[in-house]
Amino acid sequence: MLTLNIFIKIVQRVNMKMWLVLAITCVWWAAIVGPAVWGCSSSLSVTGGGYNNAPSYDTVEFRAMGCTKKTYSTFLKSLRARLSSGTSVHNIPVLPAQSGSQQDLLLVKLFDWDDEPITLVLNRINAYVIAYQAKSIYYLLADTPNNAQLYGSNPYRFTFTGSYTDLQRVAKDNRENIDLGITALAQAVDTLYYWSPTQSDQTSVARSLIVLIQSVSETARFRRIEQRFTNNIIDTGTTIRYENFRPGVGVINLETNWETLSTAVQQSKGGVFLQPIKLKVNSTTTIDIKDANSARIDCGLALLLYWRQSQASLSPRDSSVFSTSVDLNVRSMLDIAA
Repeated sequence: MLTLNIFIKIVQRVNMKMWLVLAITCVWWAAIVGPAVWGCSSSLSVTGGGYNNAPSYDTVEFRAMGCTKKTYSTFLKSLRARLSSGTSVHNIPVLPAQSGSQQDLLLVKLFDWDDEPITLVLNRINAYVIAYQAKSIYYLLADTPNNAQLYGSNPYRFTFTGSYTDLQRVAKDNRENIDLGITALAQAVDTLYYWSPTQSDQTSVARSLIVLIQSVSETARFRRIEQRFTNNIIDTGTTIRYENFRPGVGVINLETNWETLSTAVQQSKGGVFLQPIKLKVNSTTTIDIKDANSARIDCGLALLLYWRQSQASLSPRDSSVFSTSVDLNVRSMLDIAA
C-alpha cells in the first residue's frame, strides 16, 4: 500500500520535473524571441484563426490604457521584430519576400480604454492592414485575398480597398485633417469594435482605418513618425496626458515615399543612392536624401520593403505623393517629429 510519505515524495519529484521543463522552455523561447518582447506591457502571443485546425499566427498586443512613451515604443519594437525577415541592408531590417500564393500574416491586437479588443491582420510583405476582427466577425477590405482558415466561411467584405485614396473617399476627409495620437488610436479601436454590418454608413470605419494604419503600419516603418506619437504622450510624473496631432507634409511625404526609399537603400552602391530622393519637409522646403545612413537616421527608416517584388503585389497602397498645404513649421527632416 502506498504510504502518505511516499506519495508526497512522488508528487514533489513530479513537480520538480515540471518546473525544470518549464524553465528550459522559457530559456529556449527567450533565445528565439529576444529580450525586446520580454518586460513589455504590450505582449506577444500566438493564436489560431477561424477554424480549430487553422494555422497559427504570431500576435502582438497593445493596450491604450496606461500607455507610456516606453510601452508604445516597446510595442513597435516587438512589431518590427515580428515583421522583419531576419535580414538587414545597411542596418535596416528587410520585410519578407513574397513566396508564391502563401499568405504571410501577422496579427496585431489593440485594446481601447475599456480593454475591448479588435485584431488587425497585417500582411508581413508590406506591413499593411488587410483586414480586422471585431468580436467574432472578420472584416475584409475589397482587395484582401480569401483565407477561409483564418476568416471563417462568412466574413464581411467592404467595397473599398485599403489605399489612402479609397479610404479618404469613404471617410469624406483627407488624412491631414484626421487626428492621430494615442487617444485617436483608442477611439478608432472603439469605433471598429462597435460597428456592425447593420449600419449602412461606413464613414467612421474608413476614418478609423486611416488612424490605425498610421498608428501601426506607418510608425513601424518610420521611427520619425513613431517619435511624432511619443512626443504627444505627456508624462508629468504624476499623470499622463495624451495629445492629438495631425500629420503634416513631412509625415505624409515619408509615408508616400516608403517604397522609393526602400528600393534606393537596397540598390545603393556602398550605401550611396544611385540618385538623391527629394522629400518635402514643409510646403516650402525640400531636402535631398542621398544615402542609406541619412534614410535610417534623418528619416528614421526602420523597415525596408523587399525591392525585387512587383509594384502590384507590394504597393504601400499610395501610388503618388499626397498633395497638401499643411506646414509642419520645421527646419529639417530631423524636426519632422517635433
